[in-house]
Amino acid sequence: PNGTAVTLHGRVSAAQYNGLTGTVTSHLAAKGRYGVDVVLPGPQKKTLSLKPANLSVAKKTRGNKRR
Repeated sequence: PNGTAVTLHGRVSAAQYNGLTGTVTSHLAAKGRYGVDVVLPGPQKKTLSLKPANLSVAKKTRGNKRR
């Protein structure tokens, strides 16, 4: 669903995106893909159209909280 944090993997033609995280912004049902905003170094943001097979839900990380 929109807003889900995902990790990109398994891309061959654009392998430079593998390992990056992004946020799902749309479901392109007619194409069987998801629109994902990825933050690139710079910082620049790019929207990619990706197959579900190239996405996995990103693992949640705990912030460093002081007690």
